[in-house]
Amino acid sequence: MRPIKTFKFCIIVVVVLIAGYYIHGGLIVQKEIPVEGEYQKIKGFTFSSTSEIESFEEKLFSRKSTDYGISDHEGRKCLEAISKESASAIVYKQRISRDKDVLISWEWKVEEFPSGGEMESLKKKEDFDFAAQVYVIFYSKFFLNTKAIQYVWAEKIPAGTIGSSPYTSKVKVLVLESGMSEAWKMEKRNIREDFLKLFGYAQEKDIAAIAFMTDSDSTRSSSRAYYSNLIIEGLDALPVKRKTKKNGKGRGAEVEVKKRDNPVKKDFEL
Repeated sequence: MRPIKTFKFCIIVVVVLIAGYYIHGGLIVQKEIPVEGEYQKIKGFTFSSTSEIESFEEKLFSRKSTDYGISDHEGRKCLEAISKESASAIVYKQRISRDKDVLISWEWKVEEFPSGGEMESLKKKEDFDFAAQVYVIFYSKFFLNTKAIQYVWAEKIPAGTIGSSPYTSKVKVLVLESGMSEAWKMEKRNIREDFLKLFGYAQEKDIAAIAFMTDSDSTRSSSRAYYSNLIIEGLDALPVKRKTKKNGKGRGAEVEVKKRDNPVKKDFEL
């Protein structure tokens, strides 16, 4: 009987080890599987009519506001942003579950860079102006804890440069384009992948908003850019995470974190 009991004991040990293979620091996470399937469009803006701008809210960051409006640039309808010693962003609030694999794409073009690129910098507040910027902002209950990815079109800073905003380390900057271009540029970013690359850990919070910004207040100059064809896509193809909570006796109880397909929208302060 002893060999049988020993055999059963070994089986139990193996099962326990397999079950606990992905336990790290109290968090039980299923192994990520490759994303499969077709991405579904969540929202899109062509900026071909003024009614689309009504879905955005403006956030002011200086005494003067950047002028955003629908323009016909080279025979193409788009969002035009004109900054004259100003800094403001237009924000589209869209709560997207962190369980979704999200792709965000857009087209943009710069006509005028602030300060001629003489003082362009990612490190100093007084030099932190860019003609074209796209923000992906993540949900937070507290304003000071808000994280964001800031995609930038710079004039002289090389494409691929990564840094933190001089205002807060919670905003990570990624330079996607550099220098003047006669042609429109198209970007397509996987937000989950970029978050991991920039912050060094997996995305924790839902996406709360997408924003466009053109500014020139810090350099007391001017800038102009165009934006078009913003498309937000998502795919529910990631495993659900489970957290371990301790009861009064100190034992762990698995609690499933359910996906939020239709979350309630809440006000967001950029």
